[in-house]
Amino acid sequence: LYTTRVNICGWPYSQFSSLSRDLDLGSSSSRLNFTPMSRGFKLVIAGGGSAGLSMTNILSKTFGGNNVALVEQSANHYYQPLWTLVGGGHKKFEDSFAPLKPLISDRDVTWIQQRIAQIDPDERQLTLNNGDKVSYDVLILALGCSADYSRIPGLVEGLESAPNLASNYHPKHCQKTSPAIRNTTHGRAIFTHPNTPIKCAGASQKIMYLA
Repeated sequence: LYTTRVNICGWPYSQFSSLSRDLDLGSSSSRLNFTPMSRGFKLVIAGGGSAGLSMTNILSKTFGGNNVALVEQSANHYYQPLWTLVGGGHKKFEDSFAPLKPLISDRDVTWIQQRIAQIDPDERQLTLNNGDKVSYDVLILALGCSADYSRIPGLVEGLESAPNLASNYHPKHCQKTSPAIRNTTHGRAIFTHPNTPIKCAGASQKIMYLA
C-alpha cells in the first residue's frame, strides 16, 4: 500500500471541500497586492510528486488554472512505486518518469521550477531559493520524504562503489538491484526494513519476494 500524506496549511481539513464557496474566485478585490519581486496565488501546491500533481490537476478545475501555482524544482515527474519493479528486473527505469509539464492538465497553471527555502505561515508566503516570494491564500504541502543515507556510516560510499549494495528508494541506486540479484549465485542476501517512517513500507518487502 502506497500512501501519501497531504497537509493543508491555513485551513482546517474539514473545511477543505467548501474552499470554493469561502473564496470569491472571480473577484479582483480578493487578490493580494505584491511587490515586483513577488507573486501571489489563491492556491499554491508545494511538490510535484503523485500527491502534488494530482491536487494540481483536480483543484485547478475549482480555483481556475490562473489562480494556481505548482512549486517543483525537478523537470521530471517520477512515479516512485515503479522503482520496486525496476529493481526486480520487470520494468525499465525510463518507464518510471516523464516530463512534468505535459502532465499538468491545465495550461494556465503556473509551474514554478524552484526549490522552497522557507515557509512563513503567518504571512502566508514562501521564499524560494532564488529569493523570490510567493504568497498564497491556501497552501498544500505534498513534499514527501527523503531517505538520509548518511545516517548509516559507510552507506553513501557503499552505494556508490559496491555492486552488490542497492536501494530501491533512490532513482540511481534502484538500477543496481536487478544486476546484484542476477549476479548472486551463493551466499546470503539481506533485505533491510527501517523502523522509522518511510515513503513506501511495502517496497522493502516486495523486492524480497521478487528476488
